[in-house]
Parts: sequence; C-alpha cells; structure tokens
Amino acid sequence: MSTLLQWYCRMVRRGLLECLAGLTLALGMASGANAADLVYVPNFSSNTVSVIDQSSAKVVATVSVGNGPIAVAIAPDGLRAYVVNTSDNSVSSINTATQAVVATINVPNGAGDIVVSPDSSRVYVGGVNGTYYISAIDTSTNKVVASNSLATDISIALAITPNGKTIYSGGGNQIGVIDTATLTLTSTISPVASVSDVRVSPDGTRAYVSSYQDVQVIDTATNAQLADISLGAYTHGLAVSPDGTKVYVAKSNGVVNVIDTASSSVTGKIYVGNPDGLFGVDLSSDGARGYVGDTVVNQVYAFSTSSNTVTQTIPVGQFPAFLRTAHTVAPPHTLTFYLHGNDVPLVAGNYAATQTAPASGPVLYLGLLSSLSWSTDPVMTGTSQTGAAFTLTIPCTVGLALGLNYTLQETDASGGSPTTLATVSEPIAACVGGSHGVTFPVSTLPTFNGQRLKLTISNLLALGFNLQLGSSTYLRVTQFSGTP
Repeated sequence: MSTLLQWYCRMVRRGLLECLAGLTLALGMASGANAADLVYVPNFSSNTVSVIDQSSAKVVATVSVGNGPIAVAIAPDGLRAYVVNTSDNSVSSINTATQAVVATINVPNGAGDIVVSPDSSRVYVGGVNGTYYISAIDTSTNKVVASNSLATDISIALAITPNGKTIYSGGGNQIGVIDTATLTLTSTISPVASVSDVRVSPDGTRAYVSSYQDVQVIDTATNAQLADISLGAYTHGLAVSPDGTKVYVAKSNGVVNVIDTASSSVTGKIYVGNPDGLFGVDLSSDGARGYVGDTVVNQVYAFSTSSNTVTQTIPVGQFPAFLRTAHTVAPPHTLTFYLHGNDVPLVAGNYAATQTAPASGPVLYLGLLSSLSWSTDPVMTGTSQTGAAFTLTIPCTVGLALGLNYTLQETDASGGSPTTLATVSEPIAACVGGSHGVTFPVSTLPTFNGQRLKLTISNLLALGFNLQLGSSTYLRVTQFSGTP
C-alpha cells in the first residue's frame, strides 16, 4: 500500500483492511453545451476507470490506467479527465471524447488528490514523498512545471476556488491555504481532525471541510471558522449543490446527511449503503441527482435530491475511489448577444443583451458625457478557448463621433464584482453606411461560472447620437466552450 493510503488509514483511525474497503469517493462537476453527463470512477484494485453514462446508469467504457488509481478531476472545459495513480506516482490524462489515455505524467513528489484550474491550464496534485507536496502540471505540455514542500500533512484533500487563485488543502488536523501562483502555504486553519474532503461553494465564499464526525464551515474572505456541524459518525466526503444551498455529507454509517447552508443544520437524510463502505458524494450539473460510492460491494448509488431516495445501483470495478462526474462538452461555439433597450426587462441593472434580436429595432440616445451599459443573458458557464474573439458590431447611424469608449467586463450574476477584460477608445469614429466593428483586445481569456459579460459605451465629446438597435447590433464571442 502507498504511503498516502497508509497515512489516510492512520488519520481516520481504522485498520489497513478496513481502509482499503473504504477509500473516499469525491465527485465534482464540469460544465458544457450539447454534452454527455458521465461519471468517472477510478477502481483502485482493478487499475481501471469505469465511465458511467448518467442517463442510462450503465458503464459505457472501462479505461486502463496506472497502478492504484485513487482520484479523478475533470477539466472545466470538459475535454480531459485526469486520474491520480497513487501507487506509481503518476497522472493519466483521458480524452473524454474517445475515453482513451492520451498521456501519462510522472509526478516525482507523490500523487494523492487532484484539482484542475478554472481555465483548464493547470492541474494541481497533492502527494507524499517523505514530506507533503503540492505540484503543478501544465496541461498544454503534460509536464510538471512546479512543486513545493508544504512542511505539514495537508496535501491529501484539495479544493480550488472559482477564481483559481487559492487551493484549500486538507489532511491531518488542519486546513492549509495555498497560493496557486507560487504554490506556497499562506496560512493554516485549525483545529480540525482527520480531514477526509474539502469543497468550495460555487460562489467561492465558503469552504466546507468534512473531518472526523463534523463538518466545518470556513469563510474564505477571512479564513475564520463560521460553524462546526456535528454529525455523530465518521464523515467520508461532501459536496455542495450547484446553487450553494445544500451540502451533502457521506458518513461511515451508510447515510448521506443533507445540510442547509443558511442555517448550518441537518435537514434531511438519505439511507444508502453499507456501513464503512459508503464514502464521498457529489451531484449532477443540475443538482437533481447525487452519486455516492460503496467500496464494500463495489458499486455506485444514484439518488434523487428531490425525494432523498436511491434510484439506481451501478456495479463498477474493485474498490471505487475518488469519483468525479463530468459534463463533457461539445466543440467550442459562437455566442451572439443582441443589444436591447426598453423592449425587454433590465438584466443586473443594465439593458439586456440576449440571444434573440429585438423585434422592433428600438433606438437609444447617447448624450454628451453619458454612457449606456448592457449585461448578457443568460449567465455564462464555461471557458473561452485559444483563438477566442470578442467583437461589437453596430450600424453606421453615428456618422462622426468624438471620444467614444467601449469597455467589456466580466461580472457576477447580479452585475457586481466587475473585472475589466478590455477597453477600446476611439478619439474619432467615422462611419458612413454599413456597420462599424470594435474588436476587444482581451489578453487573458476569461472563465465563467454563472457570470455575465457587461458592455459599456461611453460618449466623452460628441453632442449626442442615436444608437439603432436590432439584428445588426450585437456583441459576439467566438471559441466558447460551455453554456449557453
């Protein structure tokens, strides 16, 4: 057995055989458009990964990987599944379209848990090699590009924040806060005991830690512990619902507890499987289904989150470990958002930019020293791929304008927390007939997690002009993988 597994068994105070029969199962989601919902199950003793089609609840592929596969992480762009092989300290990269291993990456400083950055450019691996390490893999080259000793046993359970800047890393009796830019430990959070899983809420404001018989709630802004929820049995993994309102916790007594995040109280129970065999839990992308593994009878249970009952039982390989569910994506596509005026309701306090053109072609007036803003609808979840372009097209009704500024930002769903992607200034904008185009020079491709684009046109010098809206006035995004 690997050093990592020996450590895990020791920390949860269980015997060696009990530990092998109860490896933690943790599920996660990646979003995309026109996709297949799958579950990737690393079978520790079979050296394979079972791929389950969520719609049919059947295994549709079995992929041979390295020795001792224990954890899986899905790239947010949905194109790759990364499998940690803890017995030979490697990571297998699986093409989610073909279910074939396309690369095997050696990780000298150990391979235990694994997460992928929101832009899918980095894979972070926690492991043990005499001491505890965090390593970073460049997904474009499939090479380890950085590794750092953490000098404490906190590299067993990993969770990354939605902005990709921070990893919460659990193990032993504390949680470490890791800066992904430097892989350095910036702070620790204690006391906790025998950490089995860590998850970050979809909005990034909370970290949830399953440890011993409790779940701790951490404020990610201050790293202060907000709540300690006692569950009365060993906790073996957790998951946060897509809307952030529920936390599902797998326990050693064969029960999944449902915690209401607003009150930090248990509001439901799902009676699932065998005591000491039930580990880890996660939800489908719409939150309607949950999945949890049972290492005693080598199967995965699917359950309904509306009825809190098991709906299907799916046989898999021997000793299913840290599962991940995946929403694999179709090839990148183009989004077109048409600018609206008062013909439709406001979105996030701004005019709406939707995928349906205005029927009446309204006109908006842009006066001197004024500005107009639009927010895209629906919200976006996914990534902009290499070669993506962000362009604005407006009809030539302006004539000659002085001092026009165009600003493109990324905001949260309510229009807050704006991040400027690019600004274009036109001291003199001449346009006669046809249309006028603006290309935004976005240098860092954004990743979206339920967020919006915000377009602002500012008039600094012109006396004013009418902006004709309709099918010829739109914001376009190319090479987008995700929804819509």
